[in-house]
Amino acid sequence: MEKFVSQCPYPMLRIGKDGKVIYSNRAAELFLHEWGIKIGEKVPSSIGNTVKRVIFRVNPETIEMKFRKKVYLVSFHPLEGEDQVNAYGFDITSQKKLKEKLRIKERQSDALHKIGRMALRRESLQAFMDESVKLVARTLGVEYSKIMELCPDGNFLLRASEGWEPEFVGKVIVSGSKEYQAGYTIYSKVAVIVRDFKKEKRFSASPFLKEHDIASGISVTIGKIEKPFGVLSVHSKRPKRFTADDTFFLNSVAVLISEVIERRHAEEELRQYKEQLEELVKQRTSELIRINERLTEEIAGRKQVEKALQNNVYFLETFLDAIPSPVFYRNLEGIYQGCNERFAQEMLGLPKEKVIGHSMFEPTFRTIFSHIIFFVFFSHQSQYFNGFLIQI
Repeated sequence: MEKFVSQCPYPMLRIGKDGKVIYSNRAAELFLHEWGIKIGEKVPSSIGNTVKRVIFRVNPETIEMKFRKKVYLVSFHPLEGEDQVNAYGFDITSQKKLKEKLRIKERQSDALHKIGRMALRRESLQAFMDESVKLVARTLGVEYSKIMELCPDGNFLLRASEGWEPEFVGKVIVSGSKEYQAGYTIYSKVAVIVRDFKKEKRFSASPFLKEHDIASGISVTIGKIEKPFGVLSVHSKRPKRFTADDTFFLNSVAVLISEVIERRHAEEELRQYKEQLEELVKQRTSELIRINERLTEEIAGRKQVEKALQNNVYFLETFLDAIPSPVFYRNLEGIYQGCNERFAQEMLGLPKEKVIGHSMFEPTFRTIFSHIIFFVFFSHQSQYFNGFLIQI
C-alpha cells in the first residue's frame, strides 16, 4: 500500500492540525517545492487555515491551486479520530484550458453578435467603425485596435481607433509599403500575426507603432482581396500569443465591417442617383410647365381669333341678309361658302343651312337651276331676270 501511494501519479499529502506536513508522495513533492518547505514543516498559512477548517467541521473542502503552468484541484478530507487531513491533488490543466477556450469563444461570439446588431442600425459608418474597434480591443484583451483605410495613392489613413490618441483619427497617414505590417497584410492577402516586433524578419514596425512601443499584433484585410477597403489590426505593448480563434474572430469582424461599408456605399450611390433623378424630374416638370403655359397662351390666342372670326362671320351674314337682292359666294370647286336668305329661299327654295357647304353641281341644285333658266326664257318678265342673272 505504501509503495502504491508513493508511486501514485496524483499528489497525495497528509497534514496535521498544526499545519505541518506529515507525509508526501513523490508526485506531491512539486507542491512542497513550490511552497519552499520539506516534510515536517508548515504549509502556507492559507493552506493551514483550510486544514483547520476541515478538521473542525469534519467536512471535506476543495480548492484550486496553480503550480508553474499546471492547475490542480486539491481535495482535503478529514481523518476520523485524528487531527489530520489527507490532501489529494488532481491535474485539471487541460480541463481549465478547455473551459478558458470555451469562455473566450463565447466572449468572441457575443462580440460578433453585438457588431452584427450594430451593423443593422441606421447609424453613421464612422460611428459603427468607432464602436467596432472598441469592442474588438476589449474582446481580445489588447490595448490598441484600429481600422486603416487604403487610399488611392497606396498609403493608409487612420479611420477609427481604440487606444490611440483621438486626434490621430482622420489625420495619421501610414506608408502602404510592404516593408510595414499594414502594407504586408494587403500584399500577403492573409492574416498577419506578429508575436514580437523585435524578432520579426518579414517587415519592420512602422514609426507610428514604434512611438507607442508596440510589441505584438495581428492584422487582417477588410474587403475583397482584389479591391480591399483597408486593414483591421490589433496591437499590444506586451508580447502576446494570438491563437487561431483570435484570427478567426478578427477575420469575422473584418467581413462584417466590409459588408457594412459596401452597403453604405450602395446606399450613397442610390441616394445620389435618387437626387439626380429628382433633379431631372424637376427640370422636365419645369419644361412641361413652360410648354403648357405656351400652349395655354396659344389656345387663348386661337380662341380670341376664332371669336373674332365668328363675329366677322356673324357680321357678314347679317350684312348679306340686309341686301335686298340675292347674294352668294362660292369657292373654285363650286361649293357655296355663304349666301343670304333671299338667294336661298327665293332662288333655290331651300333653307340657307342646306345651301352652304354644298356644290352647285349636286343633282338637287342642277334641277333647280334648270327650272330657273326655263322660267327666265319663257317669262314675260325676262328683262327682270336677265338683269337678275347678270347681277348674280
